[in-house]
Amino acid sequence: MLNSIEVRQLRVKQFVSTNLYLIAFLSLFFWSIVTLQPTRLQALATIMIFIAVNCFINLLELKGKEIRPFRWAKKLISYEKEKLGPEWYKYKRSEFYSRAILIPLLSLQLLFDHRHDPFLPNELDVGFWLVVIAVIFLFVNLHLIMRNRKIDRLTTAELQGFTKKEFGVGLFIGLFLIFVIAAFTVFFITL
Repeated sequence: MLNSIEVRQLRVKQFVSTNLYLIAFLSLFFWSIVTLQPTRLQALATIMIFIAVNCFINLLELKGKEIRPFRWAKKLISYEKEKLGPEWYKYKRSEFYSRAILIPLLSLQLLFDHRHDPFLPNELDVGFWLVVIAVIFLFVNLHLIMRNRKIDRLTTAELQGFTKKEFGVGLFIGLFLIFVIAAFTVFFITL
C-alpha cells in the first residue's frame, strides 16, 4: 500500500493529465466542428467510434491487462484496485456498460434524426461555447476530486457500495449537464 505522500503525488499527476487530456480533446472537438462542419451522421459516427475504443480499453482493464503508458498511472490503478477490492471490478463493469449503452442510443438517434443536417446549429456564438467548456471543466474536476477523496479517505470495508453511489451521482450530473446545455442552447439560439 502506498503512503499518503505518494498517493497525493499520484493524484496531482492524475489531475494534471486529466485536464491536459480534456483540453486536447475539447480543442480537437471544437476545431473539427468549426473547421470541418460535419453532418450529424459524421459527428455521431465519430463519437460512437471514440466510445467503442473506450469500451475496448475498459474491457482490457477488466481482464487484467495493463495498458496505461505511464508507470505512475499503473501504480495509481493498482492502488485503487487494492483499495476498492471487489468494488473496483463492479465499478469498471458499470463504467463499461454505461458507455456501451450509448452506442445503440446514438445509433437510434441517427435513425430518427436528419442525418445530413449540420451537427450543431450555426447560430451559436463564442459565449455559448465558453460556458459549455467551463461547465464541462467544472464537473469533470469536481467529480475527480470528490471521487479521489472518497477512495483515499475511506477503508476498503467502508467503500463497499461505492459503485452504486458513484453511478447515481454520475447519472444525476449527466442529466443535469444535458439540461444545462439544452437550456443554454435554446437561450443562445433565441437571442
